[in-house]
Amino acid sequence: MKILLLALFLNCSIFAFNSSKILFMKGDVKVEREGQTLNANKGMSLNDNDIIKTGIDSFAIVKIENHSKLKVDDNSSLTIQLADITSTAKDITYINMIKGSLLMDFSKDKNNNEVFINVNNIAMGVRGTRFLVGANSGEEENITLAVERGQVDIFNYEKDDSESVVAGHGVVVENGEELTKPYQYDWMSNVNWDVQDEKAGSNFRGRRIRQKRLAEFKSKRKELRERIKNRIGKLDKEKREKIIQRIKSRRDNRRNKRTERRKNRQKRMEKRKQRRERRGRQVKKRFEQKKQPPPPKSLKDKLKKIKK
Repeated sequence: MKILLLALFLNCSIFAFNSSKILFMKGDVKVEREGQTLNANKGMSLNDNDIIKTGIDSFAIVKIENHSKLKVDDNSSLTIQLADITSTAKDITYINMIKGSLLMDFSKDKNNNEVFINVNNIAMGVRGTRFLVGANSGEEENITLAVERGQVDIFNYEKDDSESVVAGHGVVVENGEELTKPYQYDWMSNVNWDVQDEKAGSNFRGRRIRQKRLAEFKSKRKELRERIKNRIGKLDKEKREKIIQRIKSRRDNRRNKRTERRKNRQKRMEKRKQRRERRGRQVKKRFEQKKQPPPPKSLKDKLKKIKK
């Protein structure tokens, strides 16, 4: 059922009114809306496709509909959308995590609402749980999923692979693609799972926990990589192709944007270089003009000076 809902959602272009809002925030929190960057504030309502961004030592707590609280950790960015799928009576919330980490407390209600999270090529189906997701770049390109309560299903559609992660377990997705075995990681007991206002400070990417989880995964890496691939199951071939195409399209868009930014940076550097060279020529010209002797005064000017 989760697979069918996710397929319907990913192929759906209509979204309902998003009633999410910021319950609490600390530090530098911005909202990008229709090309404008706004300073976030407590009680601020969020629209579909708004990008929530947090700075260093900052975080925000977002209320999603009437069923969830979402903690956006420092140096993170994501979008929240509410799907309007008329074929089901459920509210389905879609979160696209661009970077950083999030912690979600999702309470199952009478409507059995669901949440799907997308991180690059990885999708996660959630229904009544508390969990965190971390996606980092640079030295650590792995995606980490840790479940404190309930269950989360994680999928990689390009590799036709999936895994179910239950309470007290975590999964590392190596290089954002290769699923490993669920494991009871010790570092999970040190995570701040609170999503209540000022008590909800983030420590998932803090130095202590980061070193501990990297060392723990490294020591168990060989064992955790030895797993049997769980095929995603009954999914219409056409729908699956559309999902894969959408994932590839997003990846190509990101690559094109990076290339465009690189070209723009090179153009700016070239313009700065040209301006510096032009200023250098102007300064040199003025200096040479000062070194030249003044033109000789005419006889008429000399007579005027004598009269004065």
